Amino acid sequence: TQRSLTLALMDQAYQKSMEVGDVIPTLILGSYGMFRTYADLLLTDRRFVDTKTFDGGYEALEYNGCPVAPDRDSYSNRFYFIYEPDLKIYVMSDPSWMDMDGSIYHRLPDKDAYQATMYCRETMGTDVRDRQTALLDLNEL
Repeated sequence: TQRSLTLALMDQAYQKSMEVGDVIPTLILGSYGMFRTYADLLLTDRRFVDTKTFDGGYEALEYNGCPVAPDRDSYSNRFYFIYEPDLKIYVMSDPSWMDMDGSIYHRLPDKDAYQATMYCRETMGTDVRDRQTALLDLNEL
């Protein structure tokens, strides 16, 4: 069964990261629905006070000084409490040029210009599982 997001559940996950992983989470990620649920939770308690500003001017909500941000690739009904220094980028292939029709350069429509697209297959992961915490089976908006 799914449960409603409460500050007590957030405290449990935050404390579990500190107890088991011996770290303080540096980022909390969830789907856009979970982000809206957390924002509504703060709004009803009148705790919508501080935000964290990242490089580039993007702002996020905070929980105990830890930014809470939406992630478009996140599963629904989950919040992830992440310790960023443990994350690594694993590269699965060298960068190469996309050539779907046999040509690297493609002419831009209605312009006297060409475009090429470079891609690289990579994923982000960690080798220290116990430092990451997840809240599962939550109701989201």
